[in-house]
Amino acid sequence: MSLKSYNYTSAILAFVLWGTWAYFMNINSSNSFISAFAQGIASFIITLVMIKIIEYFYDLFPENKFYFILPSVITVFITSSFVIGIHLFINTENIFITVLPTVIVAFIFTLFTTRKISNYTKKKEK
Repeated sequence: MSLKSYNYTSAILAFVLWGTWAYFMNINSSNSFISAFAQGIASFIITLVMIKIIEYFYDLFPENKFYFILPSVITVFITSSFVIGIHLFINTENIFITVLPTVIVAFIFTLFTTRKISNYTKKKEK
């Protein structure tokens, strides 16, 4: 799978998964649909942005023992802050439970993506 199709496939899956999650975590709230839609759209956009940020950090940082962890921590901090801000703005009732699983999966996703970019770059150099 090419990086471009990987990017869009990941973003579409993020929209469906996290939008659905947000809906069910806020189902008793008056704005459950708005929370779900906001989370889905944010997850779609952030997934695409995360990949670009990871690519940026991949080129910026030299390879060392923190090579995969530091870009992931920075990326997840930035994107999670953005999502939390959106949910505060739209008055999502259960922000913590809505966002926590996405943060955990996003961290794993960033580690996996960094590894995928590393493999892709090594193949390209050969």
